[in-house]
Amino acid sequence: MSRCGFVGELWSLCSPYWTSNDKRRGLAVLGGLLALGWGGIGLSVFASYLDRDLINALSIQNASQFQHLLLLYGAWFVAVVPVYAFYGYINGKLVSTWRDWMTRWLMAANLTHRAYYRISQSDSIDNPDQRISEDVNTFVTSSISLSLLIVSSLITGAAFATILWWISPKLALILFAYAAGGTALSFTLGSRLVGINFNQQRLEADFRFGLVHLRDNAESMALSSGENYELREIGRRLVNVIRNFDRLIIWQRNLSFFTTAYGNSVKLLPYMVLGSTYFTGRIQLGQLT
Repeated sequence: MSRCGFVGELWSLCSPYWTSNDKRRGLAVLGGLLALGWGGIGLSVFASYLDRDLINALSIQNASQFQHLLLLYGAWFVAVVPVYAFYGYINGKLVSTWRDWMTRWLMAANLTHRAYYRISQSDSIDNPDQRISEDVNTFVTSSISLSLLIVSSLITGAAFATILWWISPKLALILFAYAAGGTALSFTLGSRLVGINFNQQRLEADFRFGLVHLRDNAESMALSSGENYELREIGRRLVNVIRNFDRLIIWQRNLSFFTTAYGNSVKLLPYMVLGSTYFTGRIQLGQLT
């Protein structure tokens, strides 16, 4: 699927809610969520300066400055706790509001003009019950979390990149390249997980359908002695679930090799680039940290 096609399909799923009569409530909740997110970013930037000054105060044994900074850290703590607590709460409210509307919207569409009957006669859509119950929840949760992650990452990246550039343009450029390369490799290694995860959901739904089918047809199965057939059918579905899950954990392991090495090696870069600068006295210990 092309990027334009993906964006078009994504918008076709998102736009009904954000253009509906219920959009005002959703936009109000989203606005509060963004405000808290930006507040959290500002507090993170402020904490980075507190960390710098605390370490500098310790390195020069300035007790009065250290005590003053501890008081500022206490004020920061009082501010940051409710920001992050309410951020998670309001994020959950947005998920539940959007999911409630979208589920009702899909159910109405499913029951209009007997669409449910045509779907049951077609092989193009499997497990419509799961798609309305579980996939809507997954779609809404993922859409909100990924959108907020992109926005917050851009703002956080810009804020801390500015601070980093003031300390060392050389280090900033190296880390930009490091991040770009790591992102590209993570995407390459992790792209297989998208299809495998999708198949896992589909196969899990098939397995649950087999178990429900057994319960719903208990009487006819007892009369026809169809236990062995049902057991084989459920066993086949379970084998498919386990095989795909094995593929999933193999690719997660492969990706973890890279992400663990990548995430930990970045800690060495500032010391490698700025170590000599620190020893010549051009930057303070707090800036290096």
